[in-house]
Amino acid sequence: MPVIWIWDFVSVNKNSRARVWAAGCTGTFIAASMYIYAKMNVPTHSGTSYLDNFSTFVSFDIRIKTALYLMGKSIKLLFIPFPLSSDYSFAQIMPVGTFLTFYSAFAVIIIFCGLMWSWKKPNFNEKSC
Repeated sequence: MPVIWIWDFVSVNKNSRARVWAAGCTGTFIAASMYIYAKMNVPTHSGTSYLDNFSTFVSFDIRIKTALYLMGKSIKLLFIPFPLSSDYSFAQIMPVGTFLTFYSAFAVIIIFCGLMWSWKKPNFNEKSC
């Protein structure tokens, strides 16, 4: 948020927008501070079991590969909702050890297209309907 606020303040010289971004940054900082303070006072537990969260027992790269796979599968389920499950618990989501799956490639393409679309500079000179 602070970087966006500085960029907006430098590129657009409008005081009202700067105040809105400053309020957003302040709110984000206060919310983050409250979250950190609340987490400090929570008693620790003995740990997470494999049945609750398998990703705590696998390496970081397998977590990323599994997350990309699940993102691609979720996007597919948005458009083709078959097969659905009422409970994605243990043994429903298995760790994925490669980027070479259809769903992982689909997720990477969607992420890349979204980034390209978000970085496209809007043209304010054209009049729209």
